[in-house]
Amino acid sequence: MANLTNIIGGQPYYNDADSNSKSLLDFWKGLQSKYDALKRTGGAISPAPSGVTSLVFTGLNSAASGWTVGETVYVTGSSNNITRSKGAIAAVPSNTELTITMDSSYTNTDTTGYTKSKYDALKRTGGAISPAPSGVTSLVFTGLNSAASGWTVGETVYVTGSSNNITRSKGAIAAVPSNTELTITMDSSYTNTDTTGYTIDKYDPETLYLITA
Repeated sequence: MANLTNIIGGQPYYNDADSNSKSLLDFWKGLQSKYDALKRTGGAISPAPSGVTSLVFTGLNSAASGWTVGETVYVTGSSNNITRSKGAIAAVPSNTELTITMDSSYTNTDTTGYTKSKYDALKRTGGAISPAPSGVTSLVFTGLNSAASGWTVGETVYVTGSSNNITRSKGAIAAVPSNTELTITMDSSYTNTDTTGYTIDKYDPETLYLITA
Protein backbone atom coordinates (compact mmCIF):
# COMPACT_ATOMS: atom_id res chain seq x y z
CA MET A 1 0.00 0.00 0.00
CA ALA A 2 2.81 2.43 0.84
CA ASN A 3 4.15 2.04 -2.69
CA LEU A 4 1.22 4.10 -3.92
CA THR A 5 2.81 7.20 -2.41
CA ASN A 6 5.85 6.81 -4.65
CA ILE A 7 3.77 8.58 -7.28
CA ILE A 8 4.81 12.22 -6.82
CA GLY A 9 1.82 14.50 -6.33
CA GLY A 10 -0.58 11.88 -5.04
CA GLN A 11 -2.52 8.81 -6.07
CA PRO A 12 -4.28 9.14 -9.46
CA TYR A 13 -8.03 8.67 -9.57
CA TYR A 14 -10.87 9.39 -11.99
CA ASN A 15 -13.35 12.04 -10.93
CA ASP A 16 -16.90 11.06 -11.86
CA ALA A 17 -18.11 14.55 -10.90
CA ASP A 18 -15.91 16.03 -13.65
CA SER A 19 -16.50 13.82 -16.71
CA ASN A 20 -14.13 11.17 -15.34
CA SER A 21 -11.16 13.51 -15.65
CA LYS A 22 -7.93 12.23 -14.13
CA SER A 23 -7.00 13.87 -10.82
CA LEU A 24 -4.71 13.26 -7.85
CA LEU A 25 -5.40 12.52 -4.19
CA ASP A 26 -3.06 12.94 -1.25
CA PHE A 27 -3.62 10.88 1.90
CA TRP A 28 -3.23 11.73 5.59
CA LYS A 29 -3.03 9.43 8.60
CA GLY A 30 -2.76 10.46 12.23
CA LEU A 31 -4.18 10.35 15.73
CA GLN A 32 -7.80 11.41 16.18
CA SER A 33 -6.64 14.16 18.56
CA LYS A 34 -4.32 15.58 15.90
CA TYR A 35 -7.10 15.49 13.33
CA ASP A 36 -9.61 17.14 15.66
CA ALA A 37 -7.18 19.96 16.46
CA LEU A 38 -7.28 21.02 12.81
CA LYS A 39 -11.04 21.65 12.90
CA ARG A 40 -13.37 24.05 14.75
CA THR A 41 -17.13 23.49 14.86
CA GLY A 42 -20.30 25.23 16.01
CA GLY A 43 -19.55 28.56 14.36
CA ALA A 44 -22.34 31.17 14.31
CA ILE A 45 -22.57 34.35 12.23
CA SER A 46 -25.17 37.12 12.05
CA PRO A 47 -26.49 38.22 9.65
CA ALA A 48 -26.04 35.40 7.13
CA PRO A 49 -23.17 36.36 4.78
CA SER A 50 -24.16 37.65 1.35
CA GLY A 51 -21.39 38.52 -1.10
CA VAL A 52 -18.90 39.50 1.62
CA THR A 53 -15.24 38.65 2.25
CA SER A 54 -15.03 39.33 6.02
CA LEU A 55 -16.72 36.72 8.22
CA VAL A 56 -16.95 37.05 12.02
CA PHE A 57 -17.71 33.75 13.75
CA THR A 58 -18.69 33.25 17.39
CA GLY A 59 -19.62 30.16 19.43
CA LEU A 60 -16.83 27.95 18.13
CA ASN A 61 -15.54 25.06 20.22
CA SER A 62 -12.82 26.56 22.40
CA ALA A 63 -9.15 26.52 21.33
CA ALA A 64 -6.58 28.31 23.48
CA SER A 65 -3.83 28.08 20.85
CA GLY A 66 -2.97 26.85 17.37
CA TRP A 67 -5.20 29.28 15.44
CA THR A 68 -3.31 32.45 14.53
CA VAL A 69 -3.62 35.45 12.25
CA GLY A 70 -2.49 34.71 8.70
CA GLU A 71 -3.17 30.97 8.74
CA THR A 72 -5.09 29.48 5.82
CA VAL A 73 -8.49 28.06 6.79
CA TYR A 74 -11.51 26.61 5.04
CA VAL A 75 -15.12 27.50 5.86
CA THR A 76 -17.98 25.04 5.41
CA GLY A 77 -21.65 25.78 6.02
CA SER A 78 -23.99 23.37 7.76
CA SER A 79 -26.77 22.97 5.20
CA ASN A 80 -26.87 25.62 2.47
CA ASN A 81 -23.42 26.36 1.03
CA ILE A 82 -21.44 23.27 2.04
CA THR A 83 -18.58 23.94 -0.35
CA ARG A 84 -15.25 24.14 1.50
CA SER A 85 -14.26 27.78 0.84
CA LYS A 86 -10.76 29.16 1.37
CA GLY A 87 -9.75 32.17 3.47
CA ALA A 88 -7.25 33.33 6.09
CA ILE A 89 -7.56 34.17 9.77
CA ALA A 90 -7.70 37.96 10.16
CA ALA A 91 -8.28 38.11 13.94
CA VAL A 92 -8.72 35.85 16.99
CA PRO A 93 -10.87 37.91 19.40
CA SER A 94 -11.23 35.04 21.88
CA ASN A 95 -10.90 31.27 22.30
CA THR A 96 -14.34 30.83 20.72
CA GLU A 97 -14.22 33.49 17.99
CA LEU A 98 -12.51 33.89 14.63
CA THR A 99 -12.58 36.63 12.02
CA ILE A 100 -11.80 35.26 8.56
CA THR A 101 -11.01 37.10 5.34
CA MET A 102 -12.21 34.97 2.44
CA ASP A 103 -10.27 34.68 -0.82
CA SER A 104 -13.43 35.66 -2.72
CA SER A 105 -16.91 36.95 -1.87
CA TYR A 106 -18.89 34.45 0.19
CA THR A 107 -22.63 33.84 0.40
CA ASN A 108 -24.51 31.41 2.64
CA THR A 109 -27.96 31.41 4.22
CA ASP A 110 -26.71 29.45 7.23
CA THR A 111 -26.23 31.42 10.45
CA THR A 112 -25.14 28.49 12.68
CA GLY A 113 -23.29 25.19 12.46
CA TYR A 114 -20.25 26.38 10.52
CA THR A 115 -17.01 24.38 10.46
CA LYS A 116 -13.54 25.88 10.10
CA SER A 117 -10.67 23.54 9.16
CA LYS A 118 -6.91 23.68 8.58
CA TYR A 119 -6.27 20.34 6.93
CA ASP A 120 -3.34 21.80 5.02
CA ALA A 121 -1.52 22.27 8.34
CA LEU A 122 1.12 19.72 7.34
CA LYS A 123 2.31 22.07 4.60
CA ARG A 124 3.87 25.57 4.58
CA THR A 125 4.03 27.68 1.43
CA GLY A 126 5.54 30.94 0.18
CA GLY A 127 9.04 30.28 1.50
CA ALA A 128 11.80 32.70 0.46
CA ILE A 129 15.56 32.27 0.75
CA SER A 130 18.49 34.53 -0.13
CA PRO A 131 20.86 33.88 -1.72
CA ALA A 132 19.69 30.88 -3.75
CA PRO A 133 21.15 27.75 -2.13
CA SER A 134 24.15 26.18 -3.84
CA GLY A 135 25.61 22.99 -2.35
CA VAL A 136 24.58 23.85 1.23
CA THR A 137 22.89 21.90 4.00
CA SER A 138 21.49 24.76 6.09
CA LEU A 139 18.48 26.58 4.61
CA VAL A 140 16.87 29.63 6.25
CA PHE A 141 13.37 30.31 4.95
CA THR A 142 11.34 33.48 5.57
CA GLY A 143 7.89 34.61 4.41
CA LEU A 144 6.14 31.30 5.05
CA ASN A 145 2.41 31.25 5.78
CA SER A 146 2.05 31.76 9.53
CA ALA A 147 1.94 28.83 11.98
CA ALA A 148 2.05 29.46 15.71
CA SER A 149 2.55 25.82 16.62
CA GLY A 150 2.97 22.34 15.18
CA TRP A 151 6.43 22.89 13.65
CA THR A 152 9.18 22.03 16.10
CA VAL A 153 12.94 21.45 16.14
CA GLY A 154 13.90 17.93 15.11
CA GLU A 155 10.85 17.20 12.96
CA THR A 156 11.45 15.68 9.54
CA VAL A 157 10.38 17.96 6.69
CA TYR A 158 10.61 18.00 2.91
CA VAL A 159 11.62 21.03 0.81
CA THR A 160 10.31 21.61 -2.71
CA GLY A 161 11.30 24.48 -5.00
CA SER A 162 8.84 26.40 -7.13
CA SER A 163 10.30 26.02 -10.62
CA ASN A 164 13.92 24.88 -10.77
CA ASN A 165 14.65 22.01 -8.38
CA ILE A 166 11.17 20.62 -7.71
CA THR A 167 12.44 17.35 -6.23
CA ARG A 168 11.06 16.84 -2.72
CA SER A 169 14.24 16.89 -0.60
CA LYS A 170 14.47 15.66 2.98
CA GLY A 171 15.76 17.53 6.01
CA ALA A 172 14.94 18.36 9.63
CA ILE A 173 13.85 21.54 11.39
CA ALA A 174 16.88 23.10 13.11
CA ALA A 175 15.22 26.29 14.38
CA VAL A 176 11.88 28.12 14.38
CA PRO A 177 12.84 31.81 14.64
CA SER A 178 9.25 33.04 14.20
CA ASN A 179 5.76 32.03 13.00
CA THR A 180 6.83 32.68 9.40
CA GLU A 181 10.41 31.38 9.46
CA LEU A 182 12.10 27.97 9.50
CA THR A 183 15.74 26.93 9.51
CA ILE A 184 16.19 23.48 8.01
CA THR A 185 19.21 21.19 8.01
CA MET A 186 19.10 19.08 4.86
CA ASP A 187 20.12 15.42 4.81
CA SER A 188 22.52 16.20 1.94
CA SER A 189 23.83 19.27 0.14
CA TYR A 190 21.06 21.19 -1.61
CA THR A 191 21.12 23.37 -4.72
CA ASN A 192 18.32 25.40 -6.26
CA THR A 193 18.18 28.62 -8.29
CA ASP A 194 14.76 29.50 -6.83
CA THR A 195 14.69 32.24 -4.19
CA THR A 196 10.89 32.34 -3.64
CA GLY A 197 7.87 30.07 -3.74
CA TYR A 198 9.26 27.19 -1.69
CA THR A 199 7.00 24.61 -0.06
CA ILE A 200 7.95 22.83 3.17
CA ASP A 201 5.82 19.86 4.15
CA LYS A 202 5.67 17.09 6.75
CA TYR A 203 3.95 14.42 4.65
CA ASP A 204 5.45 11.04 5.51
CA PRO A 205 6.18 9.20 2.21
CA GLU A 206 5.20 5.91 3.87
CA THR A 207 1.73 7.20 4.77
CA LEU A 208 -1.36 7.56 2.62
CA TYR A 209 -3.06 10.97 2.98
CA LEU A 210 -6.69 11.40 1.96
CA ILE A 211 -7.61 15.07 1.59
CA THR A 212 -10.89 15.98 -0.10
CA ALA A 213 -12.11 19.44 -0.99
